[in-house]
Amino acid sequence: MSSSEFDAFVFPVLALMVGLILDEVNKRISFLGIPDSVLQFLIAMCASITMSKFLPADVAVDLADRYSWTSMDPQTLMMVMLPPLLFEPSFKINSHMFFAKLRLIVCLTVVVYFITLFVATAFMLPMLVQTQRCKFSSVFLFVAIIVATDPVAVVAILEQYGAPHRLRILIEGESLLNDGLALTTYRVLVDILEVEMDISDKINIPQQFFSLFMNVVASPLFGAIGARIVAWIISKLQENKKRQVFFMNPQ
Repeated sequence: MSSSEFDAFVFPVLALMVGLILDEVNKRISFLGIPDSVLQFLIAMCASITMSKFLPADVAVDLADRYSWTSMDPQTLMMVMLPPLLFEPSFKINSHMFFAKLRLIVCLTVVVYFITLFVATAFMLPMLVQTQRCKFSSVFLFVAIIVATDPVAVVAILEQYGAPHRLRILIEGESLLNDGLALTTYRVLVDILEVEMDISDKINIPQQFFSLFMNVVASPLFGAIGARIVAWIISKLQENKKRQVFFMNPQ
């Protein structure tokens, strides 16, 4: 990771600090009834418009190049940002209700994702093929990226206004599985596009099945084992307060 990529971490740190401040401010103006996520979006939009309108063009471009996520390698961005985003809702979700609704969540994730994928591709395929001369699989690849929903703001609003917990479980569970399904679909479509563009000779079917096995079977198994280990460690720390203090403050 280059030094320019480290500069990109200035933005998420500042965003976290501003988000915490706005959370406290919104508590003071709770009589307005503005959801936290909506307030943060409005402030970010106003700040972006202000910077683009009032800052010199060269300064705005330099700030965007150095401190925005556009300067990061996409693989670095995914490997650094995605695990924490998935860990937080996974850690908070009610595991008993999640597994009780697992069949419904899986059906909702798979059916809705692929229906949306095919419908959106059917609408965009004629336009992109005729105007941009895109290949068939490249249109599928583009749509597979944009149709993956991430209802972070929706879940936050549901929690804030006390929506039924079963509804939140369905939406949170669907969003967690949706990310993995979209990433797996993306990798398969990348291989198909490489064959269509003559970058590779053929699709490696055994490798695709191995990748599917790792994503569907091995990854949940490793996650379950890791969760059991972490839960066991936490239970032992809770039993002994001295150990808990040692781990939290080793000095």
